[in-house]
Amino acid sequence: HLHNYSPNKELVFLSDASDAHWAGCLAQCSKEDADKPLQEQEILPMMFFSGTFQAQTLKVSVVYPVVGR
Repeated sequence: HLHNYSPNKELVFLSDASDAHWAGCLAQCSKEDADKPLQEQEILPMMFFSGTFQAQTLKVSVVYPVVGR
């Protein structure tokens, strides 16, 4: 089930994409879990979203930054 926002938790954004589709999840985890590997975190999902790339967006180049702590 989906969880409500809690100011006492860390926000987590998870995403994935293929050549044709994309998806994302906005979630939270406890501050204690935030420094653990993703597989060990208790992720509490708040929102899911997904879509299909349109023809005009397939022509756009995108740079994917690596974000870490």
